[in-house]
Amino acid sequence: MFPGALIEIEGIIRNPYNFGKKSGFDYPAYLARRGIHHIIYVKDLRKIKILPDAGGHNLKRPFRALRDACIAILSRDVPQPEAGFLSGVVLGDKKATDRRVQRDFQLTGTLHILVASGLNIGILISFCYLVGRFCKGRKAFIWILAFILIIVYTAVTGAQPPIVRAAIMGIIMLVGNLSGGIMTFSTRSSVPGY
Repeated sequence: MFPGALIEIEGIIRNPYNFGKKSGFDYPAYLARRGIHHIIYVKDLRKIKILPDAGGHNLKRPFRALRDACIAILSRDVPQPEAGFLSGVVLGDKKATDRRVQRDFQLTGTLHILVASGLNIGILISFCYLVGRFCKGRKAFIWILAFILIIVYTAVTGAQPPIVRAAIMGIIMLVGNLSGGIMTFSTRSSVPGY
């Protein structure tokens, strides 16, 4: 399921109620403060359906379709749990990662490795820079291509906060580079060859 998806649910709508009197916690009041006044109870999870061709904003659909296609290719061509790991690291799809693998990473304090990160934007810019070194005299074209790839990658990963932050920093670096700005140590260290 994704933001903006239309779903069909078959269940019983009820007012929320307190589970026990001893706790002192007022569950209906808690939900009311969050704007929730009714709860739907579903006995059979198979009664929850995501409606076809319902995917939120129209601009998101092609990026979601590209992401789903990449995940399908990984799932088809790479064995599990590696496919799930790659889907998480490259595309930010946490659902594809095996729960045991997630638990192992959580126990070792390295769960952050299983999600797409700003490092991916740095790798993308570095790749474009390396291609640009072989295309002498086409610096502007390569940086504009990097700009487009950053925007597409950000959209494909669902515009997760770490990716958006890195995309903004990467675009600022590209604009500075295109305008003849001087690269500082912090941006120089993120792009090989500087």
